[in-house]
Amino acid sequence: MSTSFAPSLAAQTLDAPVTEPAASPALAARSGRFHHPELDGLRFFAFLAVFLDHSILSGSGLDPFLQRNSLMAWPLTLLRCSHAGVELFFVLSSYLITELLLRERQARGTVAIGQFYARRCLRIWPLYYSFLAVTFVLRRWLMPAGTFDSAYLPWFLLFVGNWPMSLGGLSPCWEVSPLWSISVEEQFYLVCPLLLKRLRPRWLMAAAVGCLILPNLVRYGMVANGGNNALVYNNTFCRLDAFALGALIALALKGAAPTFSRTVRWLIGAGGLLLIVAAVRNFETTQIPRWADLAMYPLVSLGAALLLLATLQPQGAATGLCARPLLVRLGRISYGLYVFHMVAFLVIGIVPGLPQGIVGSLLKTTASFGITVALASLSYRFLEHPFLKLKERFTYISSRPLKG
Repeated sequence: MSTSFAPSLAAQTLDAPVTEPAASPALAARSGRFHHPELDGLRFFAFLAVFLDHSILSGSGLDPFLQRNSLMAWPLTLLRCSHAGVELFFVLSSYLITELLLRERQARGTVAIGQFYARRCLRIWPLYYSFLAVTFVLRRWLMPAGTFDSAYLPWFLLFVGNWPMSLGGLSPCWEVSPLWSISVEEQFYLVCPLLLKRLRPRWLMAAAVGCLILPNLVRYGMVANGGNNALVYNNTFCRLDAFALGALIALALKGAAPTFSRTVRWLIGAGGLLLIVAAVRNFETTQIPRWADLAMYPLVSLGAALLLLATLQPQGAATGLCARPLLVRLGRISYGLYVFHMVAFLVIGIVPGLPQGIVGSLLKTTASFGITVALASLSYRFLEHPFLKLKERFTYISSRPLKG
C-alpha cells in the first residue's frame, strides 16, 4: 500500500495469537500477499474527478455549456463529477480494507484490532496532522481575515470534521474543506474491523445490505424535514451505501477477482461511467434538495462499484489503462494529491498576469496539477514513506508491491 511476515513480540502484544484454522472452501482464494496495482490507477482517476471539478469549473466560463440544452452538456458533465470521485474513494477503501481483513481472519483465525488501528494511524496521521498544523499556523500568520477558525480545529483533530459541515452547513477554510471525506473514512475504519472480527460472512453480508438501505431512509427523512444539501452531502450516515457496496464486492468475490474479457470490462466500465454522468446530470442536488435529487447518491455509488469491478483483475495479470506505470505511481501518492490540491489552487491564484477565461483556466489547472504532484511526491518520499515502512511491523497481509 513485501510478503507477509511473522509479527514482532511488540506487535503480538496488541492482539493475542490464535491457532491457525483449516482453510475454508469459501475463503480458499484468500492466501498470500494482496496487491492490485490497477486499483492504484483507479484511485488516481478518483482524485482527478475531484481535481477537475475544483479547478476547471471555477471561473472558467464553461458553465453555460453545462446547461441541459447544450450539445456538449453530457460530455462536460464529467468535469463536475467530484461527487463521483469521493464515492469511488469510499468504494475502493471499503473493498480493500474488507478484503485485507478477511484475508487476515482466514490466515490467523481472527482480526488483530490493535494492529489494524496502528496501520491506519501510520498511514493517515503523519500527513493529516502535519497539514492541519501548518495550515492553522499559516492562516493565522498570513491571512488573519481568513483564519482557519479554531472552532473547527478540534473537530478535524478528532476526525469528525464532516459533522460541523453537515449540521451547521458551514465550511472551514478552502484548503481544509476536502478533509471532511477523510473524517468519514476514519469513522468507517473505526467500526469495520470490529464487525469483521465478530460476524460470520453471512451476517457481514446482511449488515452490508442493511447499510445500503439505511442511508436512503436517512436522506429521505432529512429532506422530508427540510434538510439542506450540506446536511445530506457531508453526513456519515448518508454515505454508507458506498462503503456497503465495496464490502459486498469483497464478500461476493471471496478472495478472487473477476475474469471478464476485455470487451466485457470496457462495457461494465462504460456503463458505470454513464450511470454516474446521468445521475449527476439529471439529479444533481441544489441547496434544498428535491426528492428526485436523492437518487443521485445510490446511482453514483453503483456507478463507482461498476468501475471497480471493471478495473479489478487477477493478481499479476493486470492490463489496461489503470495498470499503466505512470497512473499506478500517481495513484500511490493519491492521498497527498487529494490533501494538497486546494493549496495548489491558492498558490496559482496569487500569480499575477495570468489570462482570464477558458485559456487562463486551463493554464491555471495545468500549473495547479504540477504543483499538486510535486507537493504530494515530496510528502510521500520524506513524510509518509518512513511511516509506511514502520507500518509493515504491524502487517499480516501485505498490500504493497514486491521490492525490486
